[in-house]
Amino acid sequence: MTEQIRIMKQLSPNDLGITGTHQSGILVPKRAEILAALPQLDPTVLNPRCTLELVDLATGVPENVSYIHYNNRITGGTRDEFRITGVTRYLREKAASPGDVLVLKTRDMMRYVVTVEAASMNWGASASDGDFAGDREHIVRVSRDWIVGRKKS
Repeated sequence: MTEQIRIMKQLSPNDLGITGTHQSGILVPKRAEILAALPQLDPTVLNPRCTLELVDLATGVPENVSYIHYNNRITGGTRDEFRITGVTRYLREKAASPGDVLVLKTRDMMRYVVTVEAASMNWGASASDGDFAGDREHIVRVSRDWIVGRKKS
């Protein structure tokens, strides 16, 4: 039996790079539900990273992005955060706007099917649609703008 995981992130102006800040990428909460769906990074290495392949659902075109644990706190710095970087170009190509939802569905721990869904007043309502429909999906709202769905198949 395999487990499919769907990660949904409601996009903010910062995520889209339209606020003028120098923020790099999408901040990933340090929550087990999300981190378990992403590759494990070595916390003893300074700023460990890996490449994720996002395959666009509509076109099949792959996009490589970085998943990074900025952890200079281990050397006396102040940062200790996870980010997905290099996704801004993809979001611009999809004409993503604040409130839209970035959806990542696992293929394996380094490859994900990706799509951007239009903003919705009840953005988490689609959490049981499509290939995740049915009574076996477990949905967890991790924060106000993150949802994780798990389904065994």
